[in-house]
Amino acid sequence: MNNELLLAFNEELKNIYSNKDAEIIISELKSYLNTNDSSVNTDNKEPTKILRLYPSKYNTGDNNGLLTVLDNISNKDISVFNYISIPQPHPSSTDDMDAPIDFNDIDPFWGTWEDLKKLSTKAPIMIDCEIQHTSCESKWFKKYRAGVPEYSNFFIKEDKDNIPHDNLHMYNEFETMAENIMVLTTFALEKPDLNYANPNVFISICKLISNYSKHNIKAINIKNADKLWFNTATQEHNKDKSMKLINIIKRFNELSGANLHITTDFSPVYSKYDDINNAIADINDQKYIEIAK
Repeated sequence: MNNELLLAFNEELKNIYSNKDAEIIISELKSYLNTNDSSVNTDNKEPTKILRLYPSKYNTGDNNGLLTVLDNISNKDISVFNYISIPQPHPSSTDDMDAPIDFNDIDPFWGTWEDLKKLSTKAPIMIDCEIQHTSCESKWFKKYRAGVPEYSNFFIKEDKDNIPHDNLHMYNEFETMAENIMVLTTFALEKPDLNYANPNVFISICKLISNYSKHNIKAINIKNADKLWFNTATQEHNKDKSMKLINIIKRFNELSGANLHITTDFSPVYSKYDDINNAIADINDQKYIEIAK
C-alpha cells in the first residue's frame, strides 16, 4: 500500500472527522485500498473535448438509450473526444433525472451496465454523479424512515422550533416509524440531503466510487460539490468542508486504484448539434459538444 498516500488520507479525514470516525472509515475501506503502489494514478487533469449525450435525443421508447447511442456512432471515428458524457444515468424519481433512487443501477431508459460497457469501447465514459442528495424513494431514505439502525443518521433532521424562519423552505416533513420529522431537502421535497457528518455516508460514497470503476466508467462530475457538508449549528452549507470532502474522495480514488477522472460541477458552454457528423466535423473549433434536440 502507498503509505505516503494513506497517511495523507488519514490526516485529511481528521480535518473534518473525529479521530475515532477516521479510524472507522479506514477500517471499513481497508479492503478497497490498493496494495500495489505502481498502479496508483494521481493524474486528474481537466479533459479537453467532451461529447455529451442527452436522453431526449435517444428516447426511442424501447429502454435502450445506450444501444441507440452506440448505433448512432458505430461507424464514426469519435476518438477525438476525451469522454462521452452521460448525464444522470441512475434511476430517478424526478423528471430532471436528478433524484437518484439507486446508485448501483442504471435507469432502464439508458439500458444496463453491460450496455454502458459496450459504449465504452468507443470512448471513455464520464457520468454525472449527484451525491449531495438522494431520492426520497431511495433504499437509503426508506431504511432511514423505517428506523434501520445503520441508516439512523444518514440524513439531516432538525426540530422545527430550531429551524430559522428563513430556512424553513429548505426542510420538509416526513413520516417515520416513530414520529414525523423535519428533514433537510435543499433543492426539492423529493431530494433529501445526505449527512456527510456521518462517516457511514462517506464510506458508502467511497464504495460507490469503486463500483463505478468496476463498470468501466472513467470519469465522474460531482454535482453541487459546494453543498455536500451542512453545518446544523449555523444552518448553512459549509463550502470549505465540502471541498475538503471532495479532496478526500479524490484521495480515496487514488488509493483504491479506481483512477477516475473527477471534476466538480463541470459546466462548460456546450455547442449543440442535432447530428453527430456535423459535431465531429467542427471538433477542431469546439471543445464541448452536446447532441440534443
